[in-house]
Amino acid sequence: PLLDMQRAVRWLRFHSEDYGFDPDKIALFGGSAGGYQAAGFLNLLQGKNQFPEDYTPDEIDMVSDEVSSIGLFYPALTLKYNHGCGFAVFPADEYRNPITRANLLYQYDLPSHITNTTVPQYIAHGTEDMLVTHLGSKEYASRLEAKGGDVVYTEVEGANHIFTSNPDYAWVFEEYLDWLEAHF
Repeated sequence: PLLDMQRAVRWLRFHSEDYGFDPDKIALFGGSAGGYQAAGFLNLLQGKNQFPEDYTPDEIDMVSDEVSSIGLFYPALTLKYNHGCGFAVFPADEYRNPITRANLLYQYDLPSHITNTTVPQYIAHGTEDMLVTHLGSKEYASRLEAKGGDVVYTEVEGANHIFTSNPDYAWVFEEYLDWLEAHF
């Protein structure tokens, strides 16, 4: 999936003139698992080519995969606090093995693998999220900030997962849009 994200960003940049937008103003947005997708791409793959052996790169693959910002809502940035989700992500027999599980948890733990501090990031997470605890987002934002990254972390008091469908929390999306506009 991260390679798909990379290809999509490059495709957008390649076709920016066709669609009439500035290729330097591509923002990623992801919620829940999509939040992992956006932040995972940014920290684990952006700027690298990890094509499969049988893949032949084309002219789109030569285009930059840089993005200008990312927005993350209730993102699943780590499985450290959500072990149950690990069974949905990895083969159960591998995840049951304590050594393999520890390796997988570390390998895919984004707070432990922050490599991009130059792309501004907005993160919003509910304090009552029963699917993906806010602790992972809080840890990620704290580590990103400690490394000098440009991050806004908004903790949404009382909000559960997918709080964006609740009109009481519409202000969070408005705050994100204001933040996004300020970065463009």
